[in-house]
Amino acid sequence: MNGVDALAQIALKDHTARSSGYHFHLQNYAHVFITVSPLGSASTFDNDIATLCIYYGIEDMVRKRKYKEAELDCYWDNVEIARVVINDPITTTSNTVASNSFAIPTVNNTTDALSQIDDPIVKAVRPRFGYFPDGIIIDIPTACLTVMYSLAKFSRQRATDAVPRCSTDPGPEWNACMVFPADGPIRTRPPFLEYRWVIESIRQIPEWMKRHGRFANLAISFWVDGINLGGGILVKGKPWQATQLLTGANVATS
Repeated sequence: MNGVDALAQIALKDHTARSSGYHFHLQNYAHVFITVSPLGSASTFDNDIATLCIYYGIEDMVRKRKYKEAELDCYWDNVEIARVVINDPITTTSNTVASNSFAIPTVNNTTDALSQIDDPIVKAVRPRFGYFPDGIIIDIPTACLTVMYSLAKFSRQRATDAVPRCSTDPGPEWNACMVFPADGPIRTRPPFLEYRWVIESIRQIPEWMKRHGRFANLAISFWVDGINLGGGILVKGKPWQATQLLTGANVATS
């Protein structure tokens, strides 16, 4: 959950802006801290770099099933650029930290949860979620990584731009995808379905699924200021398969 919130918070910032580092911590997950710091000769890095380092660092841990405290050094074109540390500073010792290094693939296209921030923009977002009747289960790592991949991808867009019809697919190892907007025509007049609304909405998916005790095919309705701006889906399979689920699907969201 900390990784999801970390990516969402950076995704709402200017992706071209530079930062001297980030430190993320959620009160509900008090024993997990995520810190991103510059390495090498530079004292700052682009927000783009921070999102990629966090996503690919966590993806590397999940893929290798190394669920423990870690220091992850990130490289871009063989140049060391940043370090991601995932740990509990209170209990960490030198013997419990796993060190690792990884290269960030080229991509073409202490804090609280965003919903707790005193921001009128965030408070206006009230997404609604509902499971598909098919009951198809998505394993927890795949569901969470698909959401995180979507956040990392959308972080490269201007937050107030309208979201075109698109899909996100984290790759062949993770058999799930997201589709936006997934139902109805795209709005032709304000308010539009903007990236910031989608980012804040999908950030809430893993916690919602955990609270309801099931990670499965999910429909999302993006409500902002009482207006339904469109829908999205998180489903098992690839984007071309996802469109088949929408035919005749009757999903109630709440």
